[in-house]
Amino acid sequence: MQKTKQTFEERFRQFSAVRRGIMNATLGYGLGTVALAAGIASLLLLTGWIPNLYVNAVLFAIFAIGMLGLLTAYLIKRRRFRSCLEEAFIMEELAGRLNSRLISAWDFQRQGLDAPLAQVVIERAAADLQMPFEEKLDRAARNLRRRRFFAVLAIFAILGCLPWFSFSRLYQNATRTWLTLGDTLFPVAYTLQPAPGRHINKLGAKVDVKFRLAKKVYDNVTFVIVQGDRVERKEVRLGTDNQGSYSITSAAEAEYTVHVEFGRRRTGDVNLVFATLPELVNMQTELIYPVYTRMLPRTLEGVQARLLALSGSRITMGFTFTKTIDSANITWDDGEILPLDVVGRFASTTIMHTKQRRASLQVTDKFGFGLEFPTAIDFDLQLDEKPRLYMPKHLKDDMPMLAKELADFGFGVRADDDFGITKCVLKWQKSTVENPGQILERGEIERLVSPPQRKAVIAYEKVFTGMNIQPGDKLTFSVDAYDNCMPDKQVTHSRPASLFIFREALDGLTIKELGFGAGDAAQQGRIAKAQRATSVREPEIQQLREKVRNEFEASVNSSTRAPTVRGEFGSAARDYFKLLSGVTLKDEKAGSENKK
Repeated sequence: MQKTKQTFEERFRQFSAVRRGIMNATLGYGLGTVALAAGIASLLLLTGWIPNLYVNAVLFAIFAIGMLGLLTAYLIKRRRFRSCLEEAFIMEELAGRLNSRLISAWDFQRQGLDAPLAQVVIERAAADLQMPFEEKLDRAARNLRRRRFFAVLAIFAILGCLPWFSFSRLYQNATRTWLTLGDTLFPVAYTLQPAPGRHINKLGAKVDVKFRLAKKVYDNVTFVIVQGDRVERKEVRLGTDNQGSYSITSAAEAEYTVHVEFGRRRTGDVNLVFATLPELVNMQTELIYPVYTRMLPRTLEGVQARLLALSGSRITMGFTFTKTIDSANITWDDGEILPLDVVGRFASTTIMHTKQRRASLQVTDKFGFGLEFPTAIDFDLQLDEKPRLYMPKHLKDDMPMLAKELADFGFGVRADDDFGITKCVLKWQKSTVENPGQILERGEIERLVSPPQRKAVIAYEKVFTGMNIQPGDKLTFSVDAYDNCMPDKQVTHSRPASLFIFREALDGLTIKELGFGAGDAAQQGRIAKAQRATSVREPEIQQLREKVRNEFEASVNSSTRAPTVRGEFGSAARDYFKLLSGVTLKDEKAGSENKK
């Protein structure tokens, strides 16, 4: 039911659009014909043939009111869509023999009737909607009015092209009438353009000094031009519009004073200055970076809209202009003004770049003229990034190691920075497996990079040689990389790594020696091995090589045992080493006491 109702509504709206388009076009052509007729009358009457300007003003007002009336009539009488029921009545009237099926079907659908008779009527009405109702609409009136409109339009266009009734004459008469009304309603004794005062003009520009009386009181006025000691008087006859003008130009920088005399009165002085505006033609910039960067000064040629430098850089700027200037200054975005050193047509200054901000450059010459548009310069701050540090991937936490192998332990790191690495510091601390939080000993091993390098490979070989290490001890270490930033160096901390010392040959110890059990259990031997061996083969010594490719290649060799015990019992072996490292330490202490 809802879909059928939507189909009916779309068909009614489609028919309504065509019907209303024809009726609105008929209305528009009729009103347009009337407007063109009024336009023809205005060409005949308002092209300057009537000398009285007030009569012309009245006729122009009547014409304007008539045009507004026609537009209002069209907006009011314009046909709009009202309802589908109204369109159904019109379609029934055009078809003639539908027995009001369209009206009844639309009424049934609005009421939501599902009776069999109603459905039959709706189905018959749906078939009736396929009839070409649009073709039965009367278009004769529209076609007739359209022919009349184009005929009147042709007459209007031909009349407007004639020299006696041209559109240009109509425009001139309308302008003159409007000015007359302005003088009548808003009386002004005289008008002087440009107004009295000082006016800056570009060199070679032509300046028209115009004088106009509101009412024609004098036929002639006198323009008085003073340049230095020379005085020139020029008598000018006012035209039909009560206006007279005098043109002044200059090929060199000069200043003129002009005033107009009429009767016993005179206007104020108009000072006309002809000069070239100063322009920025070149800019030389030198960037002197901080000493720690070890970078050479950089010179930039040409006008720079953006300068990027490190904090602490010294920026020297020199500006060249097209003419001699008296002063120049830079205004920062916070309102602070920095005067520049000026010599002739050159200006320069040196600043210490410490923060990001924007500046505006402006100058003044002897006439008080400045740049047409101030030059904006953005001072952006370049960041000195922290150094980057790369540790070998095989360094991890809780790496098992024998005491005798610690002397050969070593590794290498790679560090890089924007402007140079100065040193890398290996920081270590010793604790025990049983109590990792208690620091027994700590220290630092420093590797200097001189001179600072942007990329450096630092080797730490046999760094723990000679250290008093016992089974059960734990060494935690990390590396810090420092750059050459001044005054505060930046540092990057590596991830920490650690290793612990365990004792080999623990298979022969008894339960008592291991410290497990009490009483009779302590006298028993070790638990027999299961059918599946629980012993873990000690890792073989193998060399690990890590290649780092960028601009450098470095090999890091180590004779340390593999940090990972492979096999089914790898996890158990790892815990086994950590547990028995403390046991062996106790065993050694007990043996030394027995010897004493």
